[in-house]
Amino acid sequence: MLEAARNVSLALIGIGQVTEQAVIVRSGYFSDEEMKGVQMKGAVCNISTSFQDENGERGHYDGEARMIGLSLDEIKAIPNVIAIAAGDDKVEAIAAALKGKCLDVLVTDMDTAKRLLDWQRNHPAQSSG
Repeated sequence: MLEAARNVSLALIGIGQVTEQAVIVRSGYFSDEEMKGVQMKGAVCNISTSFQDENGERGHYDGEARMIGLSLDEIKAIPNVIAIAAGDDKVEAIAAALKGKCLDVLVTDMDTAKRLLDWQRNHPAQSSG
């Protein structure tokens, strides 16, 4: 199944926040303690089996090997990636995913889009040189 997923031309993904309210915590897959450990490493975004920091850079964590799905690099290799995410608690995660260039299309609601634009104005991109 994962091999087939690596060869798709279109992917629909979700963007998860890195908080105790994240789906992976509420579903019992990650404990509050594990999520706090990922947060301490700077993660603000969860996509599939990967976590990203506020700059969109992938971070590694201890529980990565137990997650099943495509890695961030594999998702980036898919020609067309559509992400769906909305809500105040997802704004920072969405910004990180956009900075990490993980998606081609973002589907969200108007309130989240406005908050994302406000967030970007208050957190301008840092030059890397």
